[in-house]
Amino acid sequence: MLGPQSLDFAVMLHQGSWDAAKMPHVATNAHSPFEIATAQDVTTAERPRSGSFLAVEGVDISAVTRDVKGRLILRLVNLAHSPTVARVSRSGRPARGEVVNLLGEPSGKFDGEMAMSPWEIATLRLDVG
Repeated sequence: MLGPQSLDFAVMLHQGSWDAAKMPHVATNAHSPFEIATAQDVTTAERPRSGSFLAVEGVDISAVTRDVKGRLILRLVNLAHSPTVARVSRSGRPARGEVVNLLGEPSGKFDGEMAMSPWEIATLRLDVG
């Protein structure tokens, strides 16, 4: 490769195994800067001044997008050698929706949490509202 090259990396010393040190979470935080957007229009919507609209526990998020109907699509992955429970909440309440395949076809209901096997990947389509 010709020309100037650029590389970002991080080093974290830890004891024990990489999964006990939660290295995938550390890597995600180190290499995924927070995106900032500025709203141009005035809204009459009321939201708390601080808080979290979406919370995911027990697993990592590899993608967040919306479908053509505006529903939130989450791709979750269990980056561990052991089973876990993925918990998703919206505005402090359990999120509801469907588990879908990569074509967006439903394969089951999602009611706030789901068991995930080691290294499992799951895609959720959350209900609006």
